[in-house]
Amino acid sequence: MDITEKTYRKWEVGTYTKDDIKYYPAIDCENLFKLSDIYHVSIDYLLCRSNCTSVENHYISKETGLSENAINYLHEKARSKRYIDIINNIFLKHGNFDNALFHIDKYMENVSLYQGLTKIRRERHEKIISECIQKDGDLTSYNYPYNDTLDKKIHETGRDLDIEEFKIDQHFKFIIQEIERIAKEKAPDTD
Repeated sequence: MDITEKTYRKWEVGTYTKDDIKYYPAIDCENLFKLSDIYHVSIDYLLCRSNCTSVENHYISKETGLSENAINYLHEKARSKRYIDIINNIFLKHGNFDNALFHIDKYMENVSLYQGLTKIRRERHEKIISECIQKDGDLTSYNYPYNDTLDKKIHETGRDLDIEEFKIDQHFKFIIQEIERIAKEKAPDTD
């Protein structure tokens, strides 16, 4: 690259200090292109503007929101026509796959809500125990606090979690039935 090792180290570390002032070493375009070619990564990756090492993956990620690992996984599976047929013709075209994704999203929202509510309940419980110990020195007078609204919401959210999980199971069960049907159609006759 026709640069000193010291210059390269400054680029690698990202900053250098002179008179207690932090400086960010400048890299000219020509050297950025060279580094990009040497490491087979995009310039956006070198400048920390992308988590994707390749330009192609950067644009795919930008459009789809997929991580580079997911993109690479799909690229790997695309090498086998069989996997692409399964993804295209069974999962992506099957209405139950879309429904399953919808319910997975709702399930995840409910998990977050449920965890938040149980954290509030636990903190309230710990606070009351602490107050009882400070007041009486023991827990003989401790009564677990019941909050109708909070406990009802926790119960409802737990029930919603069970329902969403059941719906996800059902949608994937329909997809499995479709896979079985397609496999039976492709199976050779054994009569």
